[in-house]
Amino acid sequence: MDIFYWIDYVYEFGVANKIPLYDHMSFFKYNNLDVWSLLFVVFYVLYLVIYYICVCCCCRCCGKKGGDKVKTA
Repeated sequence: MDIFYWIDYVYEFGVANKIPLYDHMSFFKYNNLDVWSLLFVVFYVLYLVIYYICVCCCCRCCGKKGGDKVKTA
């Protein structure tokens, strides 16, 4: 486009509508920290559930019990 067109455009309308949207966003919203924190919490809870299930299954399969002590005579 012609440079004179843009000079006239800026003179008539200004540049306020040309400013990017992220210029007016907060740090929290710009980096999607709310989404990342929600995903972290969901994956952490899933990890804890899977870990708990695996620990319980291993204890039952191996026959290990927390209160059993071997008595030696």
